[in-house]
Amino acid sequence: MTSNEPIKYAWQSFAEKIMPNVPINSPPYRHMKNAFFSGAFVVIRIIQEIGDNEEISEDRGIEILELIKQDVDSYLQELKQRQVEKN
Repeated sequence: MTSNEPIKYAWQSFAEKIMPNVPINSPPYRHMKNAFFSGAFVVIRIIQEIGDNEEISEDRGIEILELIKQDVDSYLQELKQRQVEKN
């Protein structure tokens, strides 16, 4: 990642790919952006909790991060399957 604002950069990259023709000031654009940043916020809060909570071991922290990755991978697989079924 080449940006000093990685979430903003990720959003812009995502929006360009997923919503290239949606006007920036439109409600769908704003709703998607809000959802994107809300998801980022949740992940940041989880990471902070892992780092701040002394009861969470390093191994458990890694497990939690892997579970997050599995959730995201599973959702992406669902999206791909829906796209295949549409076509």
